[in-house]
Amino acid sequence: MSLVGSRIVIDGFPATVRYVGTLKGKSGEFMGLEWDDPTRGKHSGVYQGESYFTTTVEGSGSFVPSGRSFSTGKGLLDQLKRKYINTESDTTIQWGNVKVESKGWEKISKRVEQLDTLVEIGLSGQEISHRGCPEGELQRTLPLCEDIDLSRNLFENWQQVAEICAEMPKLRILRLSYNRLNMSQITPPNAFASVRILTLAHCGINWNTLCSSVRLMPHLNELFAGFNQISELSSFDAQDWHNIETLNLEHNQIKDFSLLGSLTSLSSLILAGNPLESIPKPNGFQGLKFINLNETKISEWTQVHLLNDFASLVEIRLSHVPVMQQVTERISTLSGRLRKATKINGSQITPKLRKDAEIWYLNQCALVQEQPDFAQKHPNYSYLCEIYGTPVAAKPITFKDTMIAIKLSNGVQTIEKRISPKLTVRALKQIAARVLYPQKWQQAVNSDLTWTQKNIELVLDDPMKPIESFGVAEGDVLLLGSRM
Repeated sequence: MSLVGSRIVIDGFPATVRYVGTLKGKSGEFMGLEWDDPTRGKHSGVYQGESYFTTTVEGSGSFVPSGRSFSTGKGLLDQLKRKYINTESDTTIQWGNVKVESKGWEKISKRVEQLDTLVEIGLSGQEISHRGCPEGELQRTLPLCEDIDLSRNLFENWQQVAEICAEMPKLRILRLSYNRLNMSQITPPNAFASVRILTLAHCGINWNTLCSSVRLMPHLNELFAGFNQISELSSFDAQDWHNIETLNLEHNQIKDFSLLGSLTSLSSLILAGNPLESIPKPNGFQGLKFINLNETKISEWTQVHLLNDFASLVEIRLSHVPVMQQVTERISTLSGRLRKATKINGSQITPKLRKDAEIWYLNQCALVQEQPDFAQKHPNYSYLCEIYGTPVAAKPITFKDTMIAIKLSNGVQTIEKRISPKLTVRALKQIAARVLYPQKWQQAVNSDLTWTQKNIELVLDDPMKPIESFGVAEGDVLLLGSRM
């Protein structure tokens, strides 16, 4: 029997056999493998210029001698019993190099051993590839199972999974991440009729394969298919997807999601990590309430504003995107631009927060409303002006605006100067000495600088303090020494 297409484990790492045979210039027989972890690969099935097989992920292939030790898939029922049924009579548990007495563990173990009471079952990474028992036995063993995790196993096709799920009539949650499943004819055709939630992350599938998978589950409500090879969303039968409410397609290669507007039940859409640069016009998407666009490539505010046109959209995630890179007040900025959002980047937008954010945003708009493309960049401005009134553009404060006029005197001569109130006493004494005593300024700089206010003479005696700390203000007269 040929191993080609088989799922195996070598040194603890799962792979799919893509080729068995000889290699040009090498003696002996080799297996061409496509590793589930692409970083273990060395090529895509090409050796010395000749192609022996192709990989679904570039660079994930390698050759190993056929005599290399490996293991193939195991039956689910055996692995279930091995994990859940305690065959040891010992009442101790090993923690590293330490053995501890497991007081009460026997009672817990006995409860778990009652397989027919299990509702949630975790069998991730158990090298399972098939049911492993006669038809009907699995149903008698697990009559109450509602949630099963079969991630990181060795299934080759959907039929193998169907033979398991067909014997779990109460199954609602099916987790199949990190498997490599080829599409095949399913018997019985209603094997997945009870499944409501499906996880297919890291399965190396494309859009067409995902559509075929959805077609197997007529009552599916939630689909998680992130970290795959989904790029172009080609046309599909929306009827197959009519029950989908939550769709997670994060970290794929999707650039346009407009076709998803035909999903009439869709309320939550996760597209984080895709190379999206634009938002489609909301043709459809009538029930969409939540969208996650984190880590996309959206760089224009005109695209962000299109989210206002989605009829029911109230919760938005938009962080780590180019358009937000130079933004400091992120929640306020987004609240001002997205007028229907009640939650942004996980923050609840309360009525008070929204009001404060919109007023702040209006004032920021007032500073740039003379720009020629203002209306295009700030389409929400007119709407907010109707609520709060048109803001008056505040004149930007410059350094010049902060300066004050004071008078420097030596008792005979008085000169007016404009200075910063943050100027230190030492610096002001140097200025006063140079303008009042140009010939003897080096001696004059050591004189006292005094300030008279309400008949009280105050010496500015701390050279490193700013003059504003002494209360010096616009129009005050400061005296440096006496006539020299």
